[in-house]
Amino acid sequence: MGDLAAALKAENKDFGESTVTPENLGELVALIAKGEISGKLAKDIFAKMLTTGDAPRTIMDREGLAQINDTGALDQDY
Repeated sequence: MGDLAAALKAENKDFGESTVTPENLGELVALIAKGEISGKLAKDIFAKMLTTGDAPRTIMDREGLAQINDTGALDQDY
C-alpha cells in the first residue's frame, strides 16, 4: 500500500484514480504468497501495473517474470 500511495501522491491522484484495482493488488499479493514471484519481481510487476493497468498475471506471463522454484530446472546445463 505504501508504494501505491507514494506513486499516487507523486502524480497528484487519489486511490479512486489509480490504474491498480483492488482485485489486481490482491492478485499480486496472492502471487507472492504462493511463491510464484519474489518480492523483487512483485515490485517490478507493480511498477508496470501502475503504467499499464494490466493484471499482474498478465504482466508476469507476457514478460516471463515467473520465479523458478524447480531445482531440477536450475541444475540443467544449457
